Amino acid sequence: MKNFSKVSIVCDQSLTLRYLYYCNLVWKFKKIKISETLDYDFSKVILIDRNSLNKIKISKKLRNYKIIICLWNGMFDFKESRVIFFLNKFKNKKIKLNYFLVGYMDEYKKKKNIFFSENLKKKAGNCFVYCNLKYKFIYKYSNLYYLTRVIKYPLFFLKYFFQKKIIFIGGGIINNEIINNLKKDHSYKLFRIINDFYKIFYIEKNYKQGITFLKNLIYSKAFRELESFKKLYVFQTLARCIIIHNLKKYKNFQYYNREYRMGLMRCGIYRNNIFLDLGSKCGLEKIYDRSLLLYKNHNNNFIKIDLFKSKTNFVNSFKRFIKLNNKLNKNIDKNISHYSLGNILKNF
Repeated sequence: MKNFSKVSIVCDQSLTLRYLYYCNLVWKFKKIKISETLDYDFSKVILIDRNSLNKIKISKKLRNYKIIICLWNGMFDFKESRVIFFLNKFKNKKIKLNYFLVGYMDEYKKKKNIFFSENLKKKAGNCFVYCNLKYKFIYKYSNLYYLTRVIKYPLFFLKYFFQKKIIFIGGGIINNEIINNLKKDHSYKLFRIINDFYKIFYIEKNYKQGITFLKNLIYSKAFRELESFKKLYVFQTLARCIIIHNLKKYKNFQYYNREYRMGLMRCGIYRNNIFLDLGSKCGLEKIYDRSLLLYKNHNNNFIKIDLFKSKTNFVNSFKRFIKLNNKLNKNIDKNISHYSLGNILKNF
């Protein structure tokens, strides 16, 4: 993202923290205003969250501004009917658009109107942000904020604080909700692949066949015909399901689909735990939401599993996946410490 001096960000208030992370750690903006409504006078550069496109009055007046749409699901967002509807409204008014994507692929690098997060800032926080003070406080004093929640969730706090686990938080297990969303919002080819794997791996519980399915898939015509970002999504989704399934056999691994009560990833209190980053399912970038949370709050106690090494070579990625999977399976002692399990994950 370019070094703009002043930027106005339009997003739902609930997403303010996400933008604070990017403003402080990634984007090189000097002054930023984050609000649910657009202040035309604050800046000629406007960032609009994909979920706030309906809050913008799309008129010819916007031709005088640099508009950047933030798409957090990468190229998938360009396929979503709601996003398409608003992008067409901009197009009809002949308003030029730029995009910030979490979903980096080499083939998009040449497109001058698409921005990605390539590196962290050398000096974090050298900007001033106008926003709701509550979110500023949570960002800057995250430990203190989540300690105040001990009164509301004492048992969760005690559990998280004293346990010593390898923890992964995020979408990792395919379920009916994911299947239905794929069927509704994306191509039939993508839905069919994920659904076929789901039946084998989760309904029939044929775990070995699930690995064979992934191996055969990357050589198949159906896979070759997918767009690059869909190939990445499919591979990461299936590989993640298998890895998490094997990790759940270990006593000192814990999986959470999401966790908001006590801010496991959002503060630095729970240092006895080691946090796992399995990479983005949308792109190859090293910097995205989870990586920023871990960088700020758990910089010395997280493990990154990178099956791609910044290249979409699925054959090599599958070899790395098999190597990790075999190590997890061949280790007989499933009661090893979280530290020993971490060594397996770091040294596959």
